[in-house]
Amino acid sequence: MKILIIGVGYQCPDLDATITPWVEAQNRHNIDIVFSSALFKERQESGETFNNEENELILSKYKSVKYIKTTDPILEPEVRNRVLSSVSKKEYDFFWQVDFHDEYYLAKEIDGTISFLENDRLTSYHRINFKNFFGRIEDGTYVLDFKPVRILNNRVHGGVNKFYWHNDVNFGEPLRTPFTSGSTIPTKICNPRHLSWVGSEEHLKKKIAYQHKAMGACSYKWDDNLKTAVFDFDYYKKFNVPVPKIYKD
Repeated sequence: MKILIIGVGYQCPDLDATITPWVEAQNRHNIDIVFSSALFKERQESGETFNNEENELILSKYKSVKYIKTTDPILEPEVRNRVLSSVSKKEYDFFWQVDFHDEYYLAKEIDGTISFLENDRLTSYHRINFKNFFGRIEDGTYVLDFKPVRILNNRVHGGVNKFYWHNDVNFGEPLRTPFTSGSTIPTKICNPRHLSWVGSEEHLKKKIAYQHKAMGACSYKWDDNLKTAVFDFDYYKKFNVPVPKIYKD
């Protein structure tokens, strides 16, 4: 079984920690890693310019990782499509999306998930349930409401064609991921830390603004008193979804 890691990231704050488990996994599994970096169009329109020098210096240490740099403004699905365009897709059984900016996998989570995939060659896609941390990192608060599509089966429905939305793809037949068979990897096998909603005021404000521009809404807002991101209860009321349960690490 051969897996392509579709890695994305830009100005990753802890890149050594997020990418090392994957590089080490190449010694145990048949894995290729491609890291695609871009400053999303929505952020460039806000006045930012591409600068990923610190990450590029770190990536230069990892000779088994292919790096794709895109400085022109593109949307998030296209960042992943550039990875697909850079490889011979038919070589791979599965495509595994990893955001190296904020997804922290343990070796046992990678190994366990691959064992799970070896015993399930028919399901079209798999979600991963992350520990979605928010607020102040020292508080250790997280929710279990973040279950994005992460793994795509390239041996069904004519194979993966391209991404049309953030994590969703068109298959070759054509079919789209929401309308095919899917599952969630059991949390006892894989439940990685997701440190997207923690960090500096600058980072969180940029992320909230991006969510509003790219997705049309955001479940978090900046709290000037607490100086961190908190639930935006208006979001949950507007979309009639339950407020997630808060856990402590």
